[in-house]
Amino acid sequence: MILLLLALPIHNKVAAAPVVLTNGTIIDTSYDQPVFRASIVIEDQRIVFVGDLDQYELAEDSKLVDVAGKFVIPGLIDTHNHLYFGDSQSPWQPDAVLEFLPKWGVTSVFDTTISIESFRNLKKTQSESIRARFFAVGRSFGAKDGWGGTLTNGYTPETEEEARDAVRELASENVDGIKLVYDDMTVFGQGPWPMLEPSVMAAIIDEAHNQSLKAYVHAPILENAKVALRAGADVLIHGIISDEIDDEFLRLMSENGAYYAPTHILYEQGANQPAMSTRYEALDHRQLIDRSIYRSLWEGRRQNGSTGPNLPVLRENLRRITKAGIPVAMGSDTGVPGVLAGIASQMELVLYVESAMTPLEALESATKTASMAIDRDEDIGSLEPGKYADLVILDADPLIDIRNVSRIWAVMIGGRFAFAPQPLR
Repeated sequence: MILLLLALPIHNKVAAAPVVLTNGTIIDTSYDQPVFRASIVIEDQRIVFVGDLDQYELAEDSKLVDVAGKFVIPGLIDTHNHLYFGDSQSPWQPDAVLEFLPKWGVTSVFDTTISIESFRNLKKTQSESIRARFFAVGRSFGAKDGWGGTLTNGYTPETEEEARDAVRELASENVDGIKLVYDDMTVFGQGPWPMLEPSVMAAIIDEAHNQSLKAYVHAPILENAKVALRAGADVLIHGIISDEIDDEFLRLMSENGAYYAPTHILYEQGANQPAMSTRYEALDHRQLIDRSIYRSLWEGRRQNGSTGPNLPVLRENLRRITKAGIPVAMGSDTGVPGVLAGIASQMELVLYVESAMTPLEALESATKTASMAIDRDEDIGSLEPGKYADLVILDADPLIDIRNVSRIWAVMIGGRFAFAPQPLR
C-alpha cells in the first residue's frame, strides 16, 4: 500500500474530539496518485490528516466511522446555480435549496446573479444550519434593454466610468466575483437583445481585476467570447454553442488562464425535456424528488426555441477543450425550468463523460477545478489537510460509472454530517 502522508504536523494530542473516516478509497486529483486507500482525520471543521492511522496519534474520544469499501470524494461545487428548485411550481427558496443540495453531494454553489439584499442575507445566515456553502456575484452587468441588464435588473452602464463605478460598488459589498452578459440571447431562442459596448465590457473586466475579482462572462457565441477573452475574461459560462471553437479561441483561453464552465444540462434538457425527465428519474435512486415533477417535465416542452441542432457542436467543443488541457469547471444553471436542484449538477457530470471526459476528469471539474474557478481553492475542492472537510462518501465507484455519484452514503460539510444513514446522525 502506498501511503500519502500529506498532512498538517502530527499532533501529540488532538484538542477536540475528531471524526475519523477509516479505510476508505480516496478519489482526489490533488494527489499525485489520485486513487488510494487511507483514513481521514477531521478536527474543528477541517481535515488535519490523510493517510495510515499508524502515523497519527488519535485522541481517546475520537469518533471512528468505518468507510471501508466506500469511495470518498471532495464535495461537489456547482459554479452556476441560481438557488431555485427548477420545477415550474416552486418559488425562489434559497435557504431550502441550500439545505437540499447536500443530499446530492453538492456542498458549495456559486450564484451568478442575485440582488445585493439577498446576497447580504444569505451570507449573514450561512452558518445557521448545515447546508451548501454560498458564493455569489451580486447583480450582473448587461446592456440597457438587454439580458443581464434591464431585463434581469442588472447594471446597465453606458460609459466606461459608469462601469467602473458599478464594479467598485459591488466590490464594496464583498461579492465573490463579477458577472456580465455579452450576448444577444439568440442562441437561447430569444432576442436579439442589445449588447454592451465592447469598451464598456472591457472596463467592467479591467475594474474587476483592479478589485481582485474574477470576471465571469456569459458569451456562448464564439466571436463574442473571443472579444471578451481579449478583454481579459476569466471564466466563460454556458460554453460555446454557436460554432466549433478554433485555435484562436484555445490560444486566448490559454493566455488568460481562463476557465470553461459549460452548462450542458441546460441545453440538453431544453432540446429534449421528456428524455431528460426519464434520465433524471433513473438517477434519483433515493426518490428525493417528487415523481409528479418528472411527469410534469415529460409532458412539458420548452417554448423558447430548441437548441437541439447545436448539441453536437457543444459536445465537440468540450472534447476540444478537454484535449487542449483548458480547465473545465462544472456548472449547471440550476433554477432554469427543467434544470432541477441537485440532480442537475450530477447529470452535468454524466453529460461531460458522454461528450468527452473520463470520469476522473469530470469529478475534477466539480471539485479541484471548480474551487479554483471561484477562487476558493485554499479552503475547498480537495481532501488535502488544511481544507474544510466537505466531502461525499459513495457506496459505488464513480470511476467505473460516473452515475455512481448518485450512490451517496453520507455527505459532510465542515466536518458535520449534512446527510448520513440514521445511526451516524
